[in-house]
Amino acid sequence: MNSLNPITRIGGRSTTFSTLSEISSDQALVKLNQIVAVYELDKTFIQVDHLDERSGFPTSTILQLATITEAEQWLTALCKTVRSPGYSTLPFVPKMVEFVARRLEMEKDYSPDNIMIFRVVHRPSDRKGQVKLSHSNDDMSKSYSSICYLAVGVNKIHLIPLPKATNRGSSASLLSPHTLQSYGILTLCGITMVPDADDSFSLKFRSPCRPYQTLHLASSCAAQIIQTIRHAADFLRPEWIEPSFSLDIPEKLYNEPFPDVEYDDEYLCFGRTLAAFCE
Repeated sequence: MNSLNPITRIGGRSTTFSTLSEISSDQALVKLNQIVAVYELDKTFIQVDHLDERSGFPTSTILQLATITEAEQWLTALCKTVRSPGYSTLPFVPKMVEFVARRLEMEKDYSPDNIMIFRVVHRPSDRKGQVKLSHSNDDMSKSYSSICYLAVGVNKIHLIPLPKATNRGSSASLLSPHTLQSYGILTLCGITMVPDADDSFSLKFRSPCRPYQTLHLASSCAAQIIQTIRHAADFLRPEWIEPSFSLDIPEKLYNEPFPDVEYDDEYLCFGRTLAAFCE
């Protein structure tokens, strides 16, 4: 557990990250391995979204810094910490894995050997500064993003809202009433991730006869998510030499090797490609 020091606001009240011995009962302590994403809200505001998966409750911390330089330093330090090779997020608790698996089974897109799950923040837009921030508790406590699970299934990418927390020991119900959003992997037309920035990235989709849909997301695992999606697309279209979607990502991600695609079908895997296009 690391300690931080800027004055922040959590859920509309001020708090301070500090050492364990200095934390009082009315202050909040955020564990780094519970952080889902760190991203810039405005020039001197940083949002840190975190999730206590065992209780099922997501929370957000907004850091207000004195200067732009100080904000950039904190943003860089936090992102570097949660992306470091020695850092690892908490493993998924079994009930959450079961929850995600059941949701994908309902979508007929589940295979125990072909699924990856990530924690992400779904943001309404990537336009920084669009939210007018002030020192008032009401403004600080407003949530303009939501933590959810991103699952890469056989043919689709799914955004799954967190299960609804119940009053029984603050556990999470596996029957979530919230709507799941699904997007065909082969409808992907663009991936964007700004190098040396925060945890933000975006996925752009285009289904036939429909307008473009852009998902503005953030995750400390953004690089892994992007590479997982690229590999999933290659698996569904192994004969395509070039990807059918645009890539605006850090150079180092281009150079990472991918596992070889298995050709386990006849007709050069045409069956799996056709099935993915029909989803």
